[in-house]
Amino acid sequence: MNKAIVKEILLVEDEAIVAKVQIKQLQNYGYNVIHLLTGEAAVELLADGNTPVQLVLMDIDLGAGMDGTQAAQIILKKRDIPIVFLSSHTEPDVVEKTEKISSFGYVVKGSGITVLDASIKMAFKLHQARAEARARELHYRQMFEKNLSVKLIIDPVDGRIIEANQAACDFYGYDNRTITGMKITDINTLSEAEVHAEMQSARREDRLYFNFKHRMADGTIKDVEVYSSPMQRNERTLLYSIIHDITDRRRAEEDLKKFRMAIEQSPVSVVMTDPDGNINYVNPRFSEITGYAPEEVLGKNPRFQRSGLTPLEMYSDMWKTILSGETWQGEIVNRARDGRLYWEHILITPILDEEDRITSFLGIKENITHRKKSEEVLRISQEKLLDAQYMAHLGDFSWDLRTNEVTWSDGMYALMKFQRDENFDFAKINEQIHHPEDREWVEQWLGAALKSGLEYFPPQEYRLVRNDGKVIWVRTNIHVLYENEKPIFLNGICQDITERKATEQAIRRLLAEKETIIKETHHRIKNNV
Repeated sequence: MNKAIVKEILLVEDEAIVAKVQIKQLQNYGYNVIHLLTGEAAVELLADGNTPVQLVLMDIDLGAGMDGTQAAQIILKKRDIPIVFLSSHTEPDVVEKTEKISSFGYVVKGSGITVLDASIKMAFKLHQARAEARARELHYRQMFEKNLSVKLIIDPVDGRIIEANQAACDFYGYDNRTITGMKITDINTLSEAEVHAEMQSARREDRLYFNFKHRMADGTIKDVEVYSSPMQRNERTLLYSIIHDITDRRRAEEDLKKFRMAIEQSPVSVVMTDPDGNINYVNPRFSEITGYAPEEVLGKNPRFQRSGLTPLEMYSDMWKTILSGETWQGEIVNRARDGRLYWEHILITPILDEEDRITSFLGIKENITHRKKSEEVLRISQEKLLDAQYMAHLGDFSWDLRTNEVTWSDGMYALMKFQRDENFDFAKINEQIHHPEDREWVEQWLGAALKSGLEYFPPQEYRLVRNDGKVIWVRTNIHVLYENEKPIFLNGICQDITERKATEQAIRRLLAEKETIIKETHHRIKNNV
């Protein structure tokens, strides 16, 4: 006997003497016993949910009133309690009838207290096991049905979807009745061979999930990760599957892959550093330009490339700018691995996290050495052109007809004795520099040139008044650009021909004087004759 266990038992027995013996035996085995004579009384007592009865010993024959099986059925509708039938009946139909009502036990009267005690204990254990099973089932149901993860239970034999939680219905776009009438092959777009290949791949890669493409109710295809494990239910092995939508992640991975390929194949150098400026990534173009392999520069600060030709103030400004979270750009002379100097246009952008803290720096570096050399060649050419224009007394001007903007070359400023840094109105200057006697017909000449449709118009010679007041003669050639047959730009080249004009005038004067002398000589000879 185990005196430590005290259980409340309700004994329903209409024979008082039999009940008295049973009560005594049960009490000796450590049970507290409540005795009732009728089924009606038992139903009434147990209708109160606070009654501390934990098990019912129910006689089947209870006299004229409600029998034990009827009372048991009513009690079980209102209360979850183990009922053990205690009867002298051994007929199969009676036993079968009680089993349909309660399967916690059937004890034949007279079997002895040992058998009865064992049956009671077994009933308690069975009831406890069922309660735990119900709790597990409830817990499972809550985890399955209310979980936000997409979950399916699948029959591996034919692929039928046995159950689907609400998250699965929302994800796939089907109601529960529809989706549980489908097979997984109605959702999985992969063929049987492709599914098998993916399973083999997961096994080789030691993955716990499969990568599939699932079709939604609206026809869209989504990338999913499927985690499946076997589960037992009613002696059947089913597949418990958890599905994760990785469409956005897969798209982001593809975008990242494309971005990485773009960086790897970029025609400009790409360098990434940590917040302290130490290099943690360079693309192949960096190695092509500098001659340094990635492993030679990773972990180093880019200052090892400095040539000494870039002012230190520029580096100070760079760090001040990027540490403030702003983008910096500038042109720097760097030194390659072989000692060669080269120019780079560098753009550095700080990479910030969600809290605006700098996590890294991204540098985009374009090799502009060729451009710099071209600019130097152009600068030298422009200087030579300016010298040539000065020597040849040439100057050029341009007139943008769309904006009415007029610009002069350095040669033109020199020709007209103006300073380039002077701020003046070209419209007024235009009236000032043209000789009053020539201004009107020069304007007519320019107007005719613009209306002619010709790119090159016959040059003209006229007088200009320099800033110092001196009048000079110029010969002007003009070139007109057109767009849709409409003049949009005029370029002119002026050459100072004052000396030539003076020479021509001197020659004409000498010729005139010569002609006068010849005439006078001829006249004298004639008179003398």
